[in-house]
Amino acid sequence: MIEKYGADTTRLFILFAAPPEKDIEWSDDAVAGCFKFLRRVYLIFERALKFYKKDASVVAFEDMSSNAKDVYRKLHQTIKKATDDVGERHQFNTAVSSFMEFFNMFNPYLTEIEKNGSDGEAEFVISESLRDTIKMLAPFCPHIGEELYSNLGLGKSVFDAKWPEYKKEYCVEDSIEIPIMINGKIRDRINIAPDEIEDKVKEMALSSDKTKKYSEGKTIRKVIFVKGKLVNIVVS
Repeated sequence: MIEKYGADTTRLFILFAAPPEKDIEWSDDAVAGCFKFLRRVYLIFERALKFYKKDASVVAFEDMSSNAKDVYRKLHQTIKKATDDVGERHQFNTAVSSFMEFFNMFNPYLTEIEKNGSDGEAEFVISESLRDTIKMLAPFCPHIGEELYSNLGLGKSVFDAKWPEYKKEYCVEDSIEIPIMINGKIRDRINIAPDEIEDKVKEMALSSDKTKKYSEGKTIRKVIFVKGKLVNIVVS
């Protein structure tokens, strides 16, 4: 596997395939998948470097556009998850999953910047993203980590760099999607603020067109709200 895909891919697969305390179920396809992911990250970095600024001016979160906020929020959520998974739980596989999720969001954002042009906001978000993700990826993929960190012009070695820090206020979603269930079956979904009051959520659920459709001619017996999870409407 090292001869075919390189040490970084093999190392990443071992850490990604299973938690440390469990046996690994070997899969050539999964190794190839890790190789594709690292190749994708490498190419994303190559594309993003044209917008990277070592000393990019800080842009306040509240002043960012919606898309920039989404990426910057996802970056801090990824840092938080990786910090907890690596430092506390030693769940390296879920940390790798969070890196994959981040780049799935970052790639279309980068494509949009390439199409429409960059500004100070984009430079800040892209620069922060490249710096922080490579610091987290490096322990998993040290060779690529060193090379990409060097390309950012940040110092002699990524392993001399401090692990990135997240800010809790940037990890909170502006809205979350929860399902509306009628007698236990999902019939619709609504977007609500994470701290939305129960009465308001119930009102939104009951005013849904699909709720009205599936409860037509029936009596609403109970409306159950599980905060941040779901609304279940019991009808008969």
